[in-house]
Amino acid sequence: MRLMEETLMRKAKHTSGIPALAPPQSASQRVKDFILKEAENRDSEESWRLPSIRQLAAHLDVSMATVQNVYSSLASEGRVTSAAKRGSFYHSRTAGRNGETLHIGLAFVWDEDARHAWENSIYAGILDASLACGKMVNFSRFSSTKEGLADVRKAHMAGRLDGMVILPGCILQPLTELCTTLNIPVAFLLPESLTSVSNFVCPDVLTVASQIAGAFIEAGRQRLAFVEYVVNDNKAYYALYRAGFLQGILDRKKSLDGFMHIALESDDTRVADISRILQSPQRPDAMLCGGDNMAMDVLHVAKELGLKVPEQLSVISGSGVLLHDPRMALMTRVQQPVKQIGLELFRLVESLASRAERAQPGHYVPCGLVCGETTTTAENRALERAAASKGSGL
Repeated sequence: MRLMEETLMRKAKHTSGIPALAPPQSASQRVKDFILKEAENRDSEESWRLPSIRQLAAHLDVSMATVQNVYSSLASEGRVTSAAKRGSFYHSRTAGRNGETLHIGLAFVWDEDARHAWENSIYAGILDASLACGKMVNFSRFSSTKEGLADVRKAHMAGRLDGMVILPGCILQPLTELCTTLNIPVAFLLPESLTSVSNFVCPDVLTVASQIAGAFIEAGRQRLAFVEYVVNDNKAYYALYRAGFLQGILDRKKSLDGFMHIALESDDTRVADISRILQSPQRPDAMLCGGDNMAMDVLHVAKELGLKVPEQLSVISGSGVLLHDPRMALMTRVQQPVKQIGLELFRLVESLASRAERAQPGHYVPCGLVCGETTTTAENRALERAAASKGSGL
């Protein structure tokens, strides 16, 4: 036995590029010791390519199944990742452990354009959470362009992409599919679809929309409308909003008589479409708008048409983030907890990046309501009662 071990050691010394090991305790331990020793020698490297399973099995004179089991064990600890046709990679600095850097990708729009104030506010919440987590966090922005997808592959290969936060939608679908292929954990801002049950954070628009519909009906409104865009990348989000509004109507009227679903075509035609709707014989007398810009356009058109708000038309904005606009100060609006959403997103992607759990239940964050001058006193009182009974903020 002693002679066999010495023969194997001599063989290892003459194998190009693979250092020799001390006699191991078991086959699995021999493989793991080899990898850990190599990691010590490559301490300055965050990530490096492992030998193929076949190569390492032949070199250490163990079965391929043994090497595969060790690679799988290290993968569960977040130390090894694999990519088709590229091989397996060892990450010396495991994501976010012992104060090491956590590399997080972000894939949703944020800029100075007011149209993206919602995303900007959530991004601020993510940053606040990262500063409080006690770890070094490096954020990188990615897109679904050809160049963006190539950047994702490069970051992954270099061990500098521990997890991704994605706003799901058709524009980012190629990026989502690439993350799945590369086994990059993803935390979604909003569910991918109405059937999604895991790995997302979303404002609880279902509940708040139901409360709003109930308040409208309790105050005597007859023709209720939900307003959204025809083309949007957040179809599940608006579907939840619409479903909550419809449920609130059915809970009180038992029918959808008088309900209007208004789908605006584009920014260019939005004002004209709203004007046409408000001049129709069956115009709505209460409107929940999916976004701030829609709600402010409704107020603008109503004023031009001589409609009295809220006596003849009540208007509620569903996002409530464009607070720099003075019109929003008077608007009754949903108060989305954007900073809390950002915090929960960071917690989710941090947990997924640790590889402790690859699937976490979806999380709905309760929304509040701010009563303003675009709803009647009776509606505001009904909203206050609904919020109190459901435990949401007002």
